[in-house]
Amino acid sequence: EASGGSGSAQASWTKDITIEEPFTPTFTLNDHIFGQVSISSDLARPVSIDLTTEESVRETPDSQSGDISTDVSIASLQEDVPEGCGGIQSFLEDWNTRARGRAEQELEEGLARYAAYRQKDSNDFSIYLTSWISLQIGRADTQLFSCIEEVYRYNREYEADFYEIHGKTINSKTGEALTLHNFFTDMDALCEKAGEMLLLSGMLPQNKQAQEALGGYLKEAIEGCRDDGSFAWMATPEGIEFHMIIINPGNEAERHYNLEFFLPFAVCKDFLSQDTTMVSYPYLQFVTSPYASLIIGKEVPAASDGSGYYQLYLGSTNGHKYLYGNNDEHTDIYKTDSDTLYLMGSILGEIAPVEYTYDRAYTPLDPQSIGVRCLVQLEQELFLEGIVRMMENGMLERIGLFELTGNGQPITTAIDLEAEIFPNETATESAKKTLPMHSSLAIIRSDGETFIDCQNWDSGEVIRLYITGSEESGWLINGLPKDEVVAHEGFWEE
Repeated sequence: EASGGSGSAQASWTKDITIEEPFTPTFTLNDHIFGQVSISSDLARPVSIDLTTEESVRETPDSQSGDISTDVSIASLQEDVPEGCGGIQSFLEDWNTRARGRAEQELEEGLARYAAYRQKDSNDFSIYLTSWISLQIGRADTQLFSCIEEVYRYNREYEADFYEIHGKTINSKTGEALTLHNFFTDMDALCEKAGEMLLLSGMLPQNKQAQEALGGYLKEAIEGCRDDGSFAWMATPEGIEFHMIIINPGNEAERHYNLEFFLPFAVCKDFLSQDTTMVSYPYLQFVTSPYASLIIGKEVPAASDGSGYYQLYLGSTNGHKYLYGNNDEHTDIYKTDSDTLYLMGSILGEIAPVEYTYDRAYTPLDPQSIGVRCLVQLEQELFLEGIVRMMENGMLERIGLFELTGNGQPITTAIDLEAEIFPNETATESAKKTLPMHSSLAIIRSDGETFIDCQNWDSGEVIRLYITGSEESGWLINGLPKDEVVAHEGFWEE
């Protein structure tokens, strides 16, 4: 039952469009005369936007296991609207209304899809159908706002997965729409360079003829301002991110795929509009290795263990660019302005959005509030999350301690233990006290390297335990062997 079927229950829900399908442009970039939009990126200041997720659930009509649900990105400004930025506020209000309306549509269509899937496979008693309606923000400042709106649903292999994408780029003040004409002066050169960057995505069919065909579809989409749900773009501080819905070349069932690739401004200097593209405020943006090398003009180095970085970010502050590489529970920090990349240092943990959700995975990070995650061994295995910020010299500084997010095992003490004790979680001053034997402690936070903070279940006090040693040599807690200090780890069983 391929996507696009008609004359059946499938006709009652929305089908997606791939970029391979024909379309008729209403105008082209080369032929149409666009109005001049005044954008001065060097004067721009960042605007903080908060994304929260609203979930709605419908029970299945036949009382079988499963449900139909939607996750919707709801956007709001984190502060008062900056003066003259009414365009962003109006767009976000409109988006929230449209997104909630689309969620209702997805829930209703989900009921029809559920019935069709159950009819096709009566033995599948646990059909969970979820649609994600997300807003991915590439740039938000007092001059320009750019994003991609996406609807995605996984169709449980009964039919091709659904994607719908639309790009929106506006003047932050007036809400007036911008086109690629506002970023580039030569549309032919733009299409040629975008085609070259498409080849670097690593997600193209191996067949050369198919690659050339996709390049042709891309050129048509750019020139024809395609906006039928199969093609979209958004501006970021470092370039233009393109999305295009294609038949997945690596899947025999021909599942649909959202192919993403990046066009760095660094490779478009001969036909670039400087006023629109070059921001001067600090930022931190996710970028993949081939594009990072083009931006900094140098090869991305291997990590200290010889492997490649599996996530890269480019940051800028005070007119200098920095490269941040995630690898092996650390983030290495490079200065890129010198003749060769200079390793400035590393921090514990791998940087990521503070709240790692579908719509935030690859959007630029707030330099003053960057998430950091790590898995450490401190007497036991701990999953930790914290916050770091970018300093003026490009280094990252942790704000506060790591919070425990994984399943740290509770500790019951075997002896009276002298320890550093805080009155509660928020206290900053401690005193040396004796912790009674058989105290029950829950790990709540750590610096990730030398100590763990545990809350006493009875008193609410926070006990700081200093951890040294290793799994091989044996762990020490406050200088004593772990076996002497710990009577029991984990929850007591009846």
